[in-house]
Amino acid sequence: MQINPHFLFNSLDAITYLIQSEQNSKAIKYLKIFSRYTRMVLETSKQDVISLQQELKLSNYYLMLEENRFEDGFTFNITGGNLTEIEEVDIPPLLLQPFIENAIWHGLLPSTRDQRMLNIAIVPKSKSIEIIIDDNGVGRKAQEKQKNSKKHKSMGMQIIKERIRLH
Repeated sequence: MQINPHFLFNSLDAITYLIQSEQNSKAIKYLKIFSRYTRMVLETSKQDVISLQQELKLSNYYLMLEENRFEDGFTFNITGGNLTEIEEVDIPPLLLQPFIENAIWHGLLPSTRDQRMLNIAIVPKSKSIEIIIDDNGVGRKAQEKQKNSKKHKSMGMQIIKERIRLH
């Protein structure tokens, strides 16, 4: 339940670049989003659960930062975030971010498509809410080939499963 330090440094580097290249209005916008995201992470990390609406707002900030940092790297869309069915849904904070990060880093950025897209859909079911994170990136089969050639083992999904189990 913490922000990746590399993400913080990369975001600050992106702001520095915008200032140095005299893109001040973009730098100010990016800095405002970065500030809101960081404040919200600090506030929500003290809580066991937050509303799904808060989590989606946090995810939106994160996606705006990443979208800006990678310029034409990808676009994103979140649907269903304002449905009344999700008003009472609580989840552990930063639960969606590892899934979103994986979609960006392992699906979209390695892709050679002209238009790379990440979609998050909130779909009410009869007694539950389904959250679909979908991208048009390279796909899992291509990623599996790359993963098999690397020695690094990510613990992100195991940590998420354990957080859900504890919740």
